[in-house]
Amino acid sequence: MQIKPTDIHIINGESAAGSWKQAFKGVSGLLIQRDILSFGPAPYCEDIKQWQNIRTSFLQNLVYEDYSINFNDYFNDLSTSTDRLKQAENIYLWISTGLPDQILLLFVSYLVKITDAKNKSINLIQYVKPKKNKVNFRGIGEIDPNEMLNYPKPIILSESDLDYCYQGWLAYTDKTPDKFIEYLKTRNKKIVHLPVALKNLLNYYPKKSSGLPLWDLILLEMVKEYSPKATMVIGYTIFHDNCKSDVVGDAYLFQRLHHLASLPNPLVCLSGNINQMRKTEVNITEFGEKIIKENLSSFPSNPINEWIGGVHLNSKEGCLWFNNDGILEKLI
Repeated sequence: MQIKPTDIHIINGESAAGSWKQAFKGVSGLLIQRDILSFGPAPYCEDIKQWQNIRTSFLQNLVYEDYSINFNDYFNDLSTSTDRLKQAENIYLWISTGLPDQILLLFVSYLVKITDAKNKSINLIQYVKPKKNKVNFRGIGEIDPNEMLNYPKPIILSESDLDYCYQGWLAYTDKTPDKFIEYLKTRNKKIVHLPVALKNLLNYYPKKSSGLPLWDLILLEMVKEYSPKATMVIGYTIFHDNCKSDVVGDAYLFQRLHHLASLPNPLVCLSGNINQMRKTEVNITEFGEKIIKENLSSFPSNPINEWIGGVHLNSKEGCLWFNNDGILEKLI
């Protein structure tokens, strides 16, 4: 691959961007996706400004440590630099096989569609696994500068490949999970890791047995085992074996701890300076203990109000789907 000044390179997260800049010193044209798209509201938007407003509102409520996110503060943020996609000669997307990177692939197909940049040469540079390692990379941020330099051969995406990804974006952002479930059955010869990664999204639906999504359940178990320090609980949760092809950040998990503590019947209790992760202590409540020990459900004692892509789960409005061993069941 010959990198040209007119090329655009897209990568997920500041950490990965730092490694990329170190590996390709002096190369310009990097756009950074700073927003992990695998959680939080993601309804379909015709207008990129509408999308930015929805995601900014979500992220500003996600982070507790006096940190305000405004994508317009960054000159090289992907969502605020969509005009540069149309101007680029070639577009390269640097990803791994994990859920956030694979959803970024869908997001890029959406941006290409709404900016009419579809006639560009769009290339996928996909890192699968480290040498002599059976476990795939979960996120592009796990790749160091030396590994980045040893990049795999770019995969040129055809118009039909991009349409396959765009159909995935439409399914992910739809108001019900029906299209998404159907999309999981489809396959593309070039984009082979997408269905496996997307299947992780089923874990964000509350389990039928507990009324909690998988990350909340893992957090609850880690609180029981590693309390009281929130940082230790979150650290063990991030690298839990049950989520090998998914990755979330500490800010998301910290927000989930706050969520579990703010329920009408709390599952955990927080103490200390609860606006700062390092100064927060967390302990499991009696009700939280019962959910783990006695296989009780948090619902309906606690309401459900969650977003998975474009699906808004809301128990007050009777809009609920539960994950029953990998099969989504609508509450009737």
